[in-house]
Amino acid sequence: MPSGLIINEVMVGNEKYCAHNGGRYYDWIELYNASDGDIDLSEYTLSKELSDLGANLAGAINATMAGTDIVVRSDIDDLDLGSERNRFLYSSLKEGLNNGIRHGKATAFYFSLKGEADGAHFLLSDNGSGGRGYHKGYGLSSMEKKARELGGKAEFNGSEEEGFEIRIVLPFPDHKEET
Repeated sequence: MPSGLIINEVMVGNEKYCAHNGGRYYDWIELYNASDGDIDLSEYTLSKELSDLGANLAGAINATMAGTDIVVRSDIDDLDLGSERNRFLYSSLKEGLNNGIRHGKATAFYFSLKGEADGAHFLLSDNGSGGRGYHKGYGLSSMEKKARELGGKAEFNGSEEEGFEIRIVLPFPDHKEET
């Protein structure tokens, strides 16, 4: 990713906000240019495919830390969960990191994605002020809803002394049904 380019917000599965063209709702990405000059995006493409989940998660973590004092420790298993689950976990990580920084003023995170007997276990915890003003906005509500649609669950815990935590458990996909 170009230096100074920040993905500020990602809206995936939008069914509620910013209607356009006769009431249609679109997904979007909000970009911010934190550099002193222009950023040329002409060589970049957006893809719905996230075939290498581990590399994409690591890329999101590295992009978050680049040029900042944010620290993210991680432990990521090499899992193939299928395109839809991969996209969901990637966007959940981005949402959690952005929320932790923006709302909780977090400076450190721990992220893990582990394969267990009952499925994939996602954990993102931070050192921010998770208990102060915590409520489920659109991002967390959408995360919870999508986890249920995929047969799993998402849980959120916030404490001013302990920061904020997102836990997601997804069953492994039936590869005969999902490509």
